[in-house]
Amino acid sequence: MKKAIGWIILGLIVILVGWRVIHAISTRQRTYQKLAEQTETKTVVKTITAKQGEISSELSFTGTIVGEDQATAHSDVPGKLLRYKVQEGQHVSRNQTIALIDRSIPGMEYKPAKVRSPISGTVSRILLDRGAMVAPQIPVAMIVNTRRLKVAFNVSERFRPIIRKGMPATISIDNLPDQEFKGTIDRVSSFVDPTSRAAYAEALIHNPRDLMPGNFADVRVVTETRTNTFVLPREAVIENLATGEHFAFVIEEGKAVRRQLTLGIANDQAAEVLDGISPGDQVVTAGKEFLEHDTEVEVVD
Repeated sequence: MKKAIGWIILGLIVILVGWRVIHAISTRQRTYQKLAEQTETKTVVKTITAKQGEISSELSFTGTIVGEDQATAHSDVPGKLLRYKVQEGQHVSRNQTIALIDRSIPGMEYKPAKVRSPISGTVSRILLDRGAMVAPQIPVAMIVNTRRLKVAFNVSERFRPIIRKGMPATISIDNLPDQEFKGTIDRVSSFVDPTSRAAYAEALIHNPRDLMPGNFADVRVVTETRTNTFVLPREAVIENLATGEHFAFVIEEGKAVRRQLTLGIANDQAAEVLDGISPGDQVVTAGKEFLEHDTEVEVVD
């Protein structure tokens, strides 16, 4: 009886060990199958068709909006500021009284002296407080002719030879993000400041409605335009930061093939391709981060 029980126990042990071996083999086979399926999975990418187009390169500068014709108003006599007769933003005519000055001294009283506007325009700034001491060399207010505004900015000596009078410009400001204003480069100084290594420049704004002096402005100047040339969006171009070389992935027979590129002019949105791309090439724009040379891909819309 005991011998029979021993054989039964031994049989159960053999069955249990056999089951575990079979289970391990089955699990390993499923793992290998999953790895094979993952290996066969293609990288999903999006592409564009290479074609010729137009591209422009541009330079951007930051400046300040000023009046083409602006001046500060001064008192002819010393004294104390009694009051202003105008407010900021108010239009004034040439010789219009904008402030009154008390020029009395102890024991003697005088009729208030008038501070007159030197030009017609808009009062852009009230510069003093009531009761402030005034002298001929102290400005009382700033008057700007807002019908003709310009942007004053600096051009680094590197780009000074590129920016020329008469070039078109596009002006934008932060507090009017949906508007752009056309302008023209009206002045570029031939003198480069030895401290800032930059030259003074001005862009005349064609239609300055809604703009006021004192606003910061961005000035974009198109420096070159090329037509009938291959153009790729920036997201299709990959740069090797170590070498400075550029390349892109082109689809050939279901695989992503790495192509070396020679670039021409470029801007924030696109780049001109002088060599490395042919008409009709399918160039990867999305999914390129996961590609290597000859990676199998699946192109989706």
